[in-house]
Amino acid sequence: MGYIDSSSARKLGIIALQQANADRQKIIRFIRITAKQPLRDELDAKNAASSSLQKPNSLVLNNAFDRAKEIMENSEKLSITVISSADDAYPPYLRLANDHPFILYVKGNLDILASYNTIGIIGARDASRQGIQISWKIAEWFAGKDFTIISGLSIGIDAAAHRGAVYSKGKTIALLAHGLDMVFPAENALLANRILGRGALVSEHPIGVEPNCQRFGLRDRIYAGMTPATVVVECLANSGTIYTANEVIEKGRLLYTISPEVAPSGWKSEGSSSLLSRKLALPIDISNIEESLSKIAAAIEMKKPSFFPQ
Repeated sequence: MGYIDSSSARKLGIIALQQANADRQKIIRFIRITAKQPLRDELDAKNAASSSLQKPNSLVLNNAFDRAKEIMENSEKLSITVISSADDAYPPYLRLANDHPFILYVKGNLDILASYNTIGIIGARDASRQGIQISWKIAEWFAGKDFTIISGLSIGIDAAAHRGAVYSKGKTIALLAHGLDMVFPAENALLANRILGRGALVSEHPIGVEPNCQRFGLRDRIYAGMTPATVVVECLANSGTIYTANEVIEKGRLLYTISPEVAPSGWKSEGSSSLLSRKLALPIDISNIEESLSKIAAAIEMKKPSFFPQ
């Protein structure tokens, strides 16, 4: 890698520890060590990593650093930026979460990650036609108010939210459950490319990591942590969307869903009904959607001081 600055050396050390399968507490120990004693080079990073592991296997650690260097070098070749939770570019709401990723890989517009005006829009993959339209409209409305739309690039509600932002010339972030050297699902590759015009693709996984069920589950905590508020458009009661919604509630964020009382025919309302009956979400009245979305924007603004007290 040649000369690296202190920030890059810290990222290298974190990635190496991840490659060595170090647990979260050991990585936190590394971060605390490097906060007290800034790193000058790769050797300093390796020494700090060794101290954080307490009883390291030198061969395992050396191999982990070799893999970490390869990840950082190849990411750069693919125009993927590596950021740590200590960087100014790191999403501010996500940094507040106790389980936030230490490293994020970003492709596209890095500047939008630091936005305080973000909203998540999620829902079913096999969404109804009306659900697709409403997801698009919600994204378009918030994008017009300079909000960054957060979703997951899945077919259905997610893709509609991204498209609503892109076609209104707004900003959107796609959170992915794999390395950024691929796009999943493949049918959304063109959409992913369009997102890069003003938005970004983001993952906690380095290049070469493929999607699986566990990684989609891990991504849910990032969904929940990235924004102060999330809208569930439509889903079934036992869906992955409900799991994400529960993560949103656990993190103390605002959750909204379409009121099934005014939902169109064919709407997958079981998930919304479950969230509302358990008083986990607030209803959105699509018969007066402009007013409903304005109230959400106002609620987000009112909640900001509780997240970031002066």
